[in-house]
Amino acid sequence: MSKVGILMGSKSDFDVVKPAVNVLKKFGVETEVRVISAHRTPEAARDFAQGAADEGYGVIICGAGKAAHLAGAFAGNSTLPVIGIPVKSKYLDGIDALLSTVQMPTGIPVATVAIDGAGNAALLAIQMLAIEDSALLVVVVDGVEEVVELVVAELLLQILWQSLFDVCNGLLVIEVFHCEFVVVHSAIILNVPQTLPVRRPLTLSLQNDQQPYRP
Repeated sequence: MSKVGILMGSKSDFDVVKPAVNVLKKFGVETEVRVISAHRTPEAARDFAQGAADEGYGVIICGAGKAAHLAGAFAGNSTLPVIGIPVKSKYLDGIDALLSTVQMPTGIPVATVAIDGAGNAALLAIQMLAIEDSALLVVVVDGVEEVVELVVAELLLQILWQSLFDVCNGLLVIEVFHCEFVVVHSAIILNVPQTLPVRRPLTLSLQNDQQPYRP
């Protein structure tokens, strides 16, 4: 399996790219992290880009802020797929980095994720590698389903929180966790104990094509 390189323009960007490292590690993808600046160390950036394929890299993730040219500079010196992470700054909230990363000229593509979107950058890199790795593809399918279920579970908890006093008749907050729920492929099975004093039916609807659930 090819490895993934994560480049950042400054060591201060590590907190932003760390989620990508964690996701790649979870999927068992070999990862290397380096600090390379398109502006301060242009020669090093060029040399690494030109030799990355021979060193076993399959995808490169570049995180940079402000005048974020790292991903573009790498893409201009390599045929490997490049994913850009615009890093948020305190001045323009990352809009400068987003535009610098996404507005690439024809012929030099950079796949750009959301501002500080390192997790999605890692998932996209894994999906790219999985095109030629059937074993990794199986892991990707299982992993995406897990992510979807976690997101739906979090949404459900938010709904339960908002409906706490209506549903649980003013019980303590901790009582809401007596309601069991199971997430199966984005569908929610909610099991409200009969002893819970419900004043009115709880209706949950997460998608337009789903029927509301009324316990």
